Amino acid sequence: MTTMNVTQFKTHCLGILEAMRDTPKEVALTKRGKIIARIVPACDEGETPWKHLRGTAHFRAEDLFADDKVWEDF
Repeated sequence: MTTMNVTQFKTHCLGILEAMRDTPKEVALTKRGKIIARIVPACDEGETPWKHLRGTAHFRAEDLFADDKVWEDF
């Protein structure tokens, strides 16, 4: 992630946005040293944001049913 001052971004806005097309990296905008906004690259129009999460979660069913006492409490 690149960090820059709002004034720098304002001066070089179009160039930064063009560079993000080639190298999609997040840009954090700061004002007086504190991050106030983030600019993130857009995903492809045919691609939905949650498709990036595919394959990142893991579900283990044996953990749910490991203890029968859980079901008795209801």
